Amino acid sequence: MLYFRDHHWLRVNGQSRISALIDPKKKTREDVFWYLRMEFVAGGAKWRRVREWQRPVFYLELSSIKAPEHSWKDFEHYNFWGEPKGDHFHDTWDWYYRGAGILDASYALHGPARNMDYSFGGEYVWRVVERDGRWFTIEMAGLAEGRSLSDLAKDLPVAVTSDGVEEAADPDETFWQNNSEFYLIEQVAFGEVTVRVPRNVRDPEAYAVARASALAGTGQPEHIEVTDHSLSPNARESISGDLFVRLHFNGFYEH
Repeated sequence: MLYFRDHHWLRVNGQSRISALIDPKKKTREDVFWYLRMEFVAGGAKWRRVREWQRPVFYLELSSIKAPEHSWKDFEHYNFWGEPKGDHFHDTWDWYYRGAGILDASYALHGPARNMDYSFGGEYVWRVVERDGRWFTIEMAGLAEGRSLSDLAKDLPVAVTSDGVEEAADPDETFWQNNSEFYLIEQVAFGEVTVRVPRNVRDPEAYAVARASALAGTGQPEHIEVTDHSLSPNARESISGDLFVRLHFNGFYEH
């Protein structure tokens, strides 16, 4: 469920997932690059006769998320909804350094083949509400450029504790729906780990599975895809030296 503009949004499953990238320089679990991507396309009766690639689309990515302590399952404990000790307001870069990630969101009115009509970069909050197997229910909200959470939250009710301390209420679902540029509650799967494998490795697939298991706690994948970029005439030198092994864990292999 995504609230953004006046569209009824449908999540694109194969492009919406939690992923990780592991290159040969990564030595510990803290070094792994984790990111969350979501893609939505406009649906409903208004767009029934319009081809999907010509409909409005909304992209969202959180990159450089704090690495889970033990395995991908630890995402279920992630909560970047408010500051600790009752302080509900944050500086965007401070929020990033705590592990919430870098937010990049964009919107195209006439489909992904056209230029983006809007790019988002304001303050944001997000948290994992629950985990069901490989699926995580994620709640996220972001403010438009120039809007401050601290200013908007000044009108929230203030309660006085038994020891006389005033505490502002947490911004709830209604607050975010009314004040955010976008607000969503969606299920997203842990779906993919890409391992960059040196070309001289004897068994690239086994190497990738071992690296992902050690650094992301993944175990055996459902599907393995090996890509050799050196076979493409337009491949950049920076990616053509190694093999890229994609380990799929949640049934979406076509992307």
